[in-house]
Amino acid sequence: MSKTTIKPCPFCGSAARVETTDYGDNPTKYYSIECLNDSCFASIEFGGTEEETIAAWNRRTGDQT
Repeated sequence: MSKTTIKPCPFCGSAARVETTDYGDNPTKYYSIECLNDSCFASIEFGGTEEETIAAWNRRTGDQT
């Protein structure tokens, strides 16, 4: 797990978590971050590193759709 802090969800303020996905024989890992509030559904997927994914999540603002 990364030492980079994940900011709260920009839409509802709830905590978020990083998920790692492997796609079979593809050596690339994909990272996503999802809001832990069951009624929010905010998420972001990224094919870079875990740190890049967290940085992308942390740049988001609540006025995005």
